[in-house]
Amino acid sequence: MMSELGIGSGTTPVVDLARAGTHDIISSRSFGSDPQLVAELGRVAVDALLEVGSMPIIKHIPGYGRVDVDPHHDLPVVRATTDEMMDTDFLPFIRLKDSPWAMVAHLIFTQIDPDLPASISPRVCAFIRTVLDYDGVLITDCLTMDALSAPWPTRVRAALDAGYDIALHSQGDLDASFAAARAAGPVSDATLERVARAQRRLGDRRVDVKTLHAEVEQIFEENGFAPGGAGYQGEKPNA
Repeated sequence: MMSELGIGSGTTPVVDLARAGTHDIISSRSFGSDPQLVAELGRVAVDALLEVGSMPIIKHIPGYGRVDVDPHHDLPVVRATTDEMMDTDFLPFIRLKDSPWAMVAHLIFTQIDPDLPASISPRVCAFIRTVLDYDGVLITDCLTMDALSAPWPTRVRAALDAGYDIALHSQGDLDASFAAARAAGPVSDATLERVARAQRRLGDRRVDVKTLHAEVEQIFEENGFAPGGAGYQGEKPNA
């Protein structure tokens, strides 16, 4: 449906883990706490989106699963070691490293860079590229979020100087957007190549959305996940 409307991406799937204590802003969108399952479901989402020509963007690399505050308003800090996270938080991103695009998180990993949030950290960018072995397009989460400080154009420049391909600036008025664009400057040749490589992977299959939606609803009903289904345990719809 998005492809048919000319919308290139829904910036999904979220492949962060949802564990006890993970803030709702992440856990409500996560596939779960099991990194293997999250990776498998993430793979289904990535492949399906590519097939119908919608660009998947796995997020939020290297992982928001341990955050207990909302990065829209505060800066999360993760103190776990990289060894702890290799088989947990990082695993879905490693398994999905062939995904064409990934969105970078706003949080501090004290064991990688104790001073800078991931989205403006050269150390974290290098970690993603080398240790996690990700070579697709790296776009930041929106740089106007309050996890970051400094004027918006300064944040844009810091993200690009850190090594990320694209600095996402999705709020503010037209003047703010112009200021962000001026701070960004020209796109690098390496970024253009990554973007082109990603575009070549898009398929052109078109599907009947209404039919698919009906099939999904039937599956939900048959398995007790929707009103009207046998064994449904959720809230009953109003009469």
